[in-house]
Amino acid sequence: MEKKTNKLDSEWVQLLREARKAGLTVEEVRHFLKSNEKSSESPPLVRSHSIKPF
Repeated sequence: MEKKTNKLDSEWVQLLREARKAGLTVEEVRHFLKSNEKSSESPPLVRSHSIKPF
């Protein structure tokens, strides 16, 4: 049996903070993560807003 821990990976936390700062929604992040699974057959994500360049 595996022991569960509540420790968060600091790199994942930083990555998610940057995604939030960039204006990504939770659903957009989930879609991105799921789209990289081999068995994923989800349709492409359409953003509801445009990204403003620097």
